[in-house]
Amino acid sequence: PIFCEAIAQCQVHREDLVFIAPMATSEIYEIFSRQIASMVPTANIRLYDGQAREVLMAADVAMIASGTATLEALLCKCPMVVSYKMSKSTWWYLKRKVTVDRFALPNHLAGHDVALELCQENARPELIALEILRLLDSPEYVAHLRNEFTTIHRELRRDASKQAAIAVQEVLSE
Repeated sequence: PIFCEAIAQCQVHREDLVFIAPMATSEIYEIFSRQIASMVPTANIRLYDGQAREVLMAADVAMIASGTATLEALLCKCPMVVSYKMSKSTWWYLKRKVTVDRFALPNHLAGHDVALELCQENARPELIALEILRLLDSPEYVAHLRNEFTTIHRELRRDASKQAAIAVQEVLSE
């Protein structure tokens, strides 16, 4: 629902936008189709059965729920806004057990923020839409991000499994 509302807000400012979304399973495809139809019936949205890599390669920018999809977006050189919202009890528990400055894998790999992270109370449609529009209107910054993503990609290719394990271990140990 948060992403659907962000889509609606983006469309208010840019009617020409086309949204594409890969769906991991047919069940998710059905759920998301119904949400779109009820929340943003006028949006130009195309859903794909899988094909995440192709969709990310074609996208100018992505809004992504935190997880391994953020790493895939980085490898596809797709600028992104990362958002995640979980139950209050889970968030409360995790805040006490896991202490990290960043939750998006691209930000951990870069050692600084290369994607805006919007979590919990900040996971709001207007903030997601604002960043999407900012990225769409900032070709120089997007080019810089893509260069940085390329550098990270090259570094990961050197002993990729070990580098990925180190990055995950750092996240878990902080």
